[in-house]
Amino acid sequence: MDLLAGLLAIAIALAALDLAAWRWGADSRDGYESPEWERRRSWRVRRNGR
Repeated sequence: MDLLAGLLAIAIALAALDLAAWRWGADSRDGYESPEWERRRSWRVRRNGR
């Protein structure tokens, strides 16, 4: 039973990571000069104060 609980916990953790990457991850298929990457660069600059 402990093995099953461990495997279930790992599956749930992987599913949570997958959902987080799907929701908040970057789509690297876009070109470097796409609006999404421009927005991410400007956000990083504002966050770092440069």
